[in-house]
Amino acid sequence: MKAHNIMEEIVKNHLDDIMANRPQLCKCSKCIEEIMSRVLNNLPARYVTTDSGAMYTLIEQVKVERSSEILKELMKVIEGLQKYPVHQ
Repeated sequence: MKAHNIMEEIVKNHLDDIMANRPQLCKCSKCIEEIMSRVLNNLPARYVTTDSGAMYTLIEQVKVERSSEILKELMKVIEGLQKYPVHQ
């Protein structure tokens, strides 16, 4: 089985929640990709090589363990991009 960084999925889920509650944020693919890459570069990777059922359990565990760290990093990156957007 191929290795997968479960932090990508967790960060994406948190980002989706933030975007849903903040209509003023740009939701273009360029901004989303920029947020994702910056946040993931600042968080530790969590690679797994397991089936989908076990992966779901690991994702939920990491969500609980790292939720505040992930949200803090997301907000820092989003605020920075609002001050200095990647596009006009």
